[in-house]
Amino acid sequence: MSTSSSKSSLKNQSKLEFKEHLLARRLSRLPKEILVKFWEQDLDFSKIKSRDEIVSRVIFEYQIKNKNFEFVGKFKNFLRDAVLTAREADYLISLADPSSIVDWVRSWENNRFMGQNYTFYLHAIVELNQKYLEVNQPRSKGKESQTKIKQVSFPSQAIFLVGSRQEKKEELNGLEVVSFHPTTEFEIIIRKDLDILEIRGPYQVVRDFVSTAILDNDNPFSAARSYFIGEAEDAKKSLVKPIRQIVKIDSLKRALDGAYKRIASPFPGIKASMFEATLEDLRDLDEETNPEAKAILKELVKNPVKGNISFSYEQKKYSFSITKTGGLFFREYVPEEVVTYIVYLIKLSDNIQDGTQSG
Repeated sequence: MSTSSSKSSLKNQSKLEFKEHLLARRLSRLPKEILVKFWEQDLDFSKIKSRDEIVSRVIFEYQIKNKNFEFVGKFKNFLRDAVLTAREADYLISLADPSSIVDWVRSWENNRFMGQNYTFYLHAIVELNQKYLEVNQPRSKGKESQTKIKQVSFPSQAIFLVGSRQEKKEELNGLEVVSFHPTTEFEIIIRKDLDILEIRGPYQVVRDFVSTAILDNDNPFSAARSYFIGEAEDAKKSLVKPIRQIVKIDSLKRALDGAYKRIASPFPGIKASMFEATLEDLRDLDEETNPEAKAILKELVKNPVKGNISFSYEQKKYSFSITKTGGLFFREYVPEEVVTYIVYLIKLSDNIQDGTQSG
């Protein structure tokens, strides 16, 4: 795989407008080594040991340079390549024009949108520097196999949102009981020339946001359909209905040339309704030598409803889980390039069932 970047316009290099405390919370989810690697040529970390101190140093640089042309350009690359995927669930939604969501969010009165259980606030909308992943797309034509080089966009726009729970929570602070509204950050990701909108964040917050937005017929979300990873009979659990495409978990594993680390499936039996197995990177059933275990696994891989898939990309190993609501969940940090590749495979998988099912 290879990547290519285009030069950014002056408009694309406009001032960043993050609130520092929210940006600090977001950056604190990044591994220390990622922060250091990205900024080590610009910042001196020799006397800094902890991740919190490194985050503070990056934030301090942001505070004094967020109007600087070169710094803004690099910071947008940092957001695009390193920040957006840190330990998040990723829900894929089909929209003919994902950028219409940007106009809708910008139209919120006082930058606020009322959900059913949360109040949502716009933190920042960032036009990211354009970058593409070049992928080899094999195509069959008769008996010949051709390879077409295709570019797929990295995130080109990111909408940073905050969900504040409307119901207060109480906690002890020393001897005092304090009340507050728990808040959660999440992001909407848009890719250039791709009809896939991604929402990355905790399910409860994302569900409240999307389910409220869909109720408005004039809202772009009213035309949304879901990319659901799992079995058709489980699509009723999807974040968005109707369904645009259903991707079987085993099909995605094969597309990635991956292996199962964990798999769960309905199991035929008098007492057993669901069975889950923890595995050591099982690529193929023939790798299992125990006959009894092999027989069980044969049933599990027929229609897995949950799974943890490991795979290699550019000689590095990564893994993700499939959520019960048909999304991807990255338990460990995954670079944006890898997520871009997964999204590409989901979009182009030969084993996708296309339809307009509703749950």
